Amino acid sequence: MSAKILIVDDDTEVCQAVAEHFVKFGFQNESAHTDAEMCKVLARECYAMVILDVVLPDEDGISLLRRLRELGELRVPVLILSGCCDEVDRVIGLEVGADDYVTKPFAIRELVARVRAVLRRSNNSKAVAPNEGRTGRYIDFGSWRLDRIQRCLITTNGTVVQVTGTEYSLLEYFVQRPGRIISREQLMHHLSGTNPAFLDRAIDLRISRLRRLLGQRDKFLYIKTVRNEGCVFACAIGRGA
Repeated sequence: MSAKILIVDDDTEVCQAVAEHFVKFGFQNESAHTDAEMCKVLARECYAMVILDVVLPDEDGISLLRRLRELGELRVPVLILSGCCDEVDRVIGLEVGADDYVTKPFAIRELVARVRAVLRRSNNSKAVAPNEGRTGRYIDFGSWRLDRIQRCLITTNGTVVQVTGTEYSLLEYFVQRPGRIISREQLMHHLSGTNPAFLDRAIDLRISRLRRLLGQRDKFLYIKTVRNEGCVFACAIGRGA
């Protein structure tokens, strides 16, 4: 079955044009034009991905994404569409939980390629790779448990902590390789498909956010930098059921 994508944009012509082309490339899709419509559609349907415009009539896309990520109500990958090409805006979009960022006007083939890359990364993070010792639903480390089915973090008292799709993929990559130095090139390859113009910065943002998130409970630096070599996940791993 082809991936089903939700397109959220107040410009109905953009939605229609993207939808028509996506069908040609094998994607199912549906459109929403406001914050309220998006939330209503998400409540009744499951989607593989959301394409979210920054400018919406009732709430801007960045604020909407931040709110839904914090509430844990939007777990699927999100690609932001924006008329602004400023680097600061792109970084903010990635920081609040976007998996990629495309500026308008855009070529439809580039958008399709970005969508496929994000979906590929999302699917790869769910797959079990050989020889990496991935067994069981849970991976325990420090005061955390990584749930590989729900793709989230769980605290020792059972509180669920949501992370974005890209952040989950990055964290799972680290916890599967404890004590091993992972180079920036390996991380870039793992997250391949993101715009190379700001992929390097995006990795820094994800690692920084993961460090803050994980260290909030026990002040331990789980992801340590090895100068001129890369990063290492510096915590023993336990396997849950």
